Amino acid sequence: MRVAIVFIALGCSKSDPAPTAASAEQPVFDVEGFCEATLGVGRPCEGDDELLEGNKIGLCTTTLREARDQGATIDASLAPACIQAAKADKTLPDVRTLETLVSRFESCRKLLVAVPGLAKVSPHKAGRAKAGDTCATSADCAHGLYCETRACAPKKKAGASCAQSDECLGRCSSQAGKKCAAYCGSG
Repeated sequence: MRVAIVFIALGCSKSDPAPTAASAEQPVFDVEGFCEATLGVGRPCEGDDELLEGNKIGLCTTTLREARDQGATIDASLAPACIQAAKADKTLPDVRTLETLVSRFESCRKLLVAVPGLAKVSPHKAGRAKAGDTCATSADCAHGLYCETRACAPKKKAGASCAQSDECLGRCSSQAGKKCAAYCGSG
């Protein structure tokens, strides 16, 4: 005697639902791809740097997903302009955040304005002061410089003494005895 087993699926479908007019018009925002493309340094990292790199991309992903889940609208069509701006700007620090993107690039500000906390971030005025010029903070100094005792100075290479990361081409490492350390091959 043969017994037939029949499975009945209620309300389930193995095929994707037909796109609605709204979903056909609006591209899907790739959160992970966006975070990797804008915050990743684009070179291999090891040790603590690999952890830092993963943490900043993970925080970006979590922040954007939470905003989306809370109803924030992120227009995916604006993402390519933000990604292009971030990749083209060679003055971005290696350890960057969503706040960095919003403060530096109008295209990122437009994209991320609906994310709680980012709408209040002020635009960054890029420093123009040259080595030896007077400064109040490192933000006043041009790329590759930092503010040391009210004057812009060249950032330090790996192995030099430091108090904070804005002094270094890479980052200031307490594990190295407060010395500048390369960040994912920089410095």
